[in-house]
Amino acid sequence: MNKAKSKSNKNKAFFRLGLWFLAILTLVLVGAAGYKAVKSSVWDGQNRLGLIDLSRGQIELINYLPAEKKEYIWTIPADLAVDVPFGYGRYQLRKVFQLGELDGIGESLLLRTTSNLFGLKIDAFKLEGKTNLSWWDRLRINFIGLTKSWQTTRLDLTGQIGRLDQIVNENLFDSQLAKEAIAIAVLNASGEAGEANLVTRLITNLGGHVVTIGNSDQPEEQSEIWVGSDDLKNSVTLKFLKAILGPVPVKLESNLLQYRSDIVVVVGRDYATLP
Repeated sequence: MNKAKSKSNKNKAFFRLGLWFLAILTLVLVGAAGYKAVKSSVWDGQNRLGLIDLSRGQIELINYLPAEKKEYIWTIPADLAVDVPFGYGRYQLRKVFQLGELDGIGESLLLRTTSNLFGLKIDAFKLEGKTNLSWWDRLRINFIGLTKSWQTTRLDLTGQIGRLDQIVNENLFDSQLAKEAIAIAVLNASGEAGEANLVTRLITNLGGHVVTIGNSDQPEEQSEIWVGSDDLKNSVTLKFLKAILGPVPVKLESNLLQYRSDIVVVVGRDYATLP
């Protein structure tokens, strides 16, 4: 009787141990999946996010502004033809992803085309069955929609494509960026005409203060940012510029007087060529 009871107790102990092991394993797997999702996320939930959405039979550009708890949903004409960069010519916006996929760059081509069209950095896209948003990104975005805690502004852009810069500036103007009023120079070192103007639109449409646009004395393979003092490394302006160009080197250059600027953006060949 005692032996049977002892065996039963052992079985229960092993069963409990097994349950603990499964619980710990589940926590580890869930934690690893969560960490991977956060690391691969397009959006940190704190900075602004621009999303081009072609997943519901229409085209929408959605801008999320966490600091202001606002979202702007702009409906784009479904048949809109746009200039596609990197030599692709004119094409319907809703088919740009498929066009880029012929060369394996559907995501990059769609995002850059949309950014150039609006003069606004766009980081995310949604198509039927395709997106660069992680499940964590989608969870946060869905939560905004479910709680209805953000102010939503809708605008139909039919007949207004010619005034997109004005629309972006009026609705998405960044008061913190404008308040700093840090003088910026944009130099084209890409070897491709017009790249400095494209980057300048991305800056000025949201309130950045560009005072000089020109060509670099020599071409550069990689884009970079020069700052005139260490204090500028913590500025809203530098953070904004890095969001536009991506993870580019930031260099301290003590003499920027010739550019009449505190920060110089050097647009390299990496920005002007196929990703």
